[in-house]
Amino acid sequence: MNKQWVFRTGLMVCAFLLATFVSVQVSQGTTWPEFQLKSQEALNGLDLIDLNHPGLFPELAGGPAKKKVEPRPTRAPEPPTTPPKKEEAPTRPDIPEKIPLGDIGGVQRIHFDYDKSDIKPEYVDDLKKNAEFMKKNPQYKYLIEGHCDERGSNEYNIALGERRANATKKFLIGLGVDADRMITKSWGEEKPLDLGKTEAAYALNRRAEFFAIPTKE
Repeated sequence: MNKQWVFRTGLMVCAFLLATFVSVQVSQGTTWPEFQLKSQEALNGLDLIDLNHPGLFPELAGGPAKKKVEPRPTRAPEPPTTPPKKEEAPTRPDIPEKIPLGDIGGVQRIHFDYDKSDIKPEYVDDLKKNAEFMKKNPQYKYLIEGHCDERGSNEYNIALGERRANATKKFLIGLGVDADRMITKSWGEEKPLDLGKTEAAYALNRRAEFFAIPTKE
């Protein structure tokens, strides 16, 4: 059958149906807008099925199913092969018995500048007196304690006090005192002479103290 003929036949059938429909509406006295309105009212009266209702097509409700993602296992951090090395604090020997050197004829203490461990020139004569006493009294060992003011961390001040005590010991060795008869210890900021917050109080607390320790000889 010729395709062109089929197409023309289809057009003729459509035209016939449209003409029939229009003639029926005209015969009933219904215009096209009125027909549209009636058609809408008829549709509103029907119990239509909600095609979007989730119960109608449950497999389509909520869109395509999401793929469940399994959580990735977490690995515990591996411990370091070598632990970080901590800076060792200076040892502080426990002295069971000590006598302030000033109580038995020596000079009690010397003082230092802020954040320094150098021996100040004005204390050289005092250290010479201490050295003479130490050399003349072998029945004692001697303890040198280093102290700081409160500024700075406790760890830093312990180390600074140790440097001050060692500097004092080194100076006395130079004056002829036996190194084996001297012990050093640092208190850092823990034993201030003056609890004030002034420069005068800080200067008083930056010091080295001297003590005699009776020996069993």
